[in-house]
Amino acid sequence: MKQEQIEKAISELEMAISIRPNAADPHPFLAKAYRKICDKGKAVFHLERYLFLGGKDEKEAKELQKQLKR
Repeated sequence: MKQEQIEKAISELEMAISIRPNAADPHPFLAKAYRKICDKGKAVFHLERYLFLGGKDEKEAKELQKQLKR
């Protein structure tokens, strides 16, 4: 993805979260976008939030979390 596309995706996902703050689904996408722009702190935050909200793909989220914490 180009930097501009990533930033647009982040903006749209953040808006989705502001509309539905308890929705887990946007968080792993945000984590991946933040990872691409090298913001590990925000990526980890969104993975943790995804897990806290009961995201269904716990295994994938925990694996990505491990990769980010290296």
